[in-house]
Amino acid sequence: MYLSLERLNERDKSCNVRRKMAEVRERKVNSDNSIEEEIQHRITLGNKAYYANQFFFKCRLVSKKSKLKLYWSIIRPTVTYGCETWVLEENIKTS
Repeated sequence: MYLSLERLNERDKSCNVRRKMAEVRERKVNSDNSIEEEIQHRITLGNKAYYANQFFFKCRLVSKKSKLKLYWSIIRPTVTYGCETWVLEENIKTS
């Protein structure tokens, strides 16, 4: 059977999507039902998003309004993805 390059790329993309979905499922359920790892992971992803766009945030030529749009459209959603399902304990809230 002959597969085109496009078909192979589609197959790779679908495998990557399945793999990422499995990672998300694994992170949400752990042995002691603690959400601290997930929160720390989200904060790390937010830091990565910030440092990937650090040039725009530090550039004086970019307006404050544009920086806020960048924050609200990229960094904030990255950190808060899935937070509706987080059950926070008192020690997590205070830290």
